[in-house]
Amino acid sequence: MKVKLYEENQLQFFPLYPCTIDINYLQEKVSRPDGFIHDQIFIVKNGSGNVKVDNNCYSVSKGDMFYLGANIPHEYYGIDKNFKTSYLSFCGNGFDNIKRYYNVGSYGIYHNKHAVSFDAQLTKLFEHFDTQNELSYFCVAALTTVTAFFDIACKKEYSPIEMVYNYIESNYFKMITLEDITAFYPFSKSKLCHDFKQKYKMTIFEMLMRTRLTNARYMLQSNPNIKLQQVAHSCGFTDTSYFCKVYKNFYAESPKKGGRL
Repeated sequence: MKVKLYEENQLQFFPLYPCTIDINYLQEKVSRPDGFIHDQIFIVKNGSGNVKVDNNCYSVSKGDMFYLGANIPHEYYGIDKNFKTSYLSFCGNGFDNIKRYYNVGSYGIYHNKHAVSFDAQLTKLFEHFDTQNELSYFCVAALTTVTAFFDIACKKEYSPIEMVYNYIESNYFKMITLEDITAFYPFSKSKLCHDFKQKYKMTIFEMLMRTRLTNARYMLQSNPNIKLQQVAHSCGFTDTSYFCKVYKNFYAESPKKGGRL
């Protein structure tokens, strides 16, 4: 488990702050009669288990998601030896607005959801937890991860092409190929390309590039001292010169100038 601690005066700038995180965690039994100090979101990575909350017991298995609100008494544990979860706990006043938007109560159990985008966001946040010192990065990443969770959990069903869009939004920092997408898209490559362009009025590559550049611009605006190489790498570009070239073509100004506020 990775933990982040904050000074009290830091907890006034951003809507959400990540507190604890882990992925593929072999889950021991947890029993909290008084609840936990922070809100928590989970995805079951393997095995099966039970979640007890509000005098109810819910069964969860691989791929299911659940949310436990701050200070809500609860208990969760595996019913087999290989019960694993990935989770994030967080705090921040901005979560009240998210709960209102998604009409979320004090807890939630969500079955049969396609959680690829949330899982990718959570993994990315975990990977950067020890190496990224920029507070704004963590808070934005936490907000993105939490909204991805509830966007998936509270939407009844995504179309296959919407799943592709969500995958791009959540994995833009990786090297994405059509083979990666067709691994979960139930049709041919040609249908994938046709359907995507018909819905979003651009190709998959154009959407991926726009997503990368939009996130790059945000990083530049959030931190005027950040190195271009770090921005390029964080947004899926392996070559900084190429990143600068496509950025200039897209925004009509160089990242050294246009990205800064």
